[in-house]
Amino acid sequence: MAITFVQQRKYQKYLILIFIVLIAVIAFVFFGDYLKKGEEVFISNPTAAKHLPPVRIDFQVLDNPIFQKLTEPFPDLPPAHSLGEVGRENPFLPYEGQVGPSEGGASE
Repeated sequence: MAITFVQQRKYQKYLILIFIVLIAVIAFVFFGDYLKKGEEVFISNPTAAKHLPPVRIDFQVLDNPIFQKLTEPFPDLPPAHSLGEVGRENPFLPYEGQVGPSEGGASE
């Protein structure tokens, strides 16, 4: 039986080695791009910018009545304390009459 234990230890050593190599490869893939410095892009030919289409902003959207309705203020609401008691003293306690898992239920 001693041979079996030695074989298991060799097998475990190989698994640990494969696991370490796998973690190293994953770390290299994920952090390789993160640590890489970005390349700076310069326009060497200023006439190349002339080929870009001009930027147009359509301000007529702001005149739309649906958009204008969004800018109306909210109605004044009464303060929360004037509505009465808010919340419970201990929100983590179950409600009265509620059956919990330890008190019996559908799991039996």
